[in-house]
Amino acid sequence: MVKIAVVDDEKAFRQILRMAVRSVFSEMEEECGITEFEDGSGFLETIKGGGKFDILFTDIQMQGVDGMELGRRVRRSCPEIYIVFITSFEEYAAESYNRIWTAGSPAYSGKLSGESVRMKRNSALSETVRKQ
Repeated sequence: MVKIAVVDDEKAFRQILRMAVRSVFSEMEEECGITEFEDGSGFLETIKGGGKFDILFTDIQMQGVDGMELGRRVRRSCPEIYIVFITSFEEYAAESYNRIWTAGSPAYSGKLSGESVRMKRNSALSETVRKQ
């Protein structure tokens, strides 16, 4: 089973993303477990306590530990986690791509809109499933 974390300060968005991820895994006939977090601090506490995840979906703009800082911390402590940054701000998408990919880490950043993001998400999920 692929373990997925969804970090976003907006409950409605977490629920939408949960449904989208479940749909993708259903299409792939794979099992996944999804854990939601309302902030980056909660996710970091969970992994410090031994929580393991294969994929992290995180909003970039959040109060407290934002998605960029979360990505940096996760990359240092758990470099095997795929990170998918979700944002509607193009400047954040470019920044996340530059910072994470230049560090040699698997990641995707982009707007959550339409089929292109769904295809990118499918690709990242498929790659993770193949590694299992």
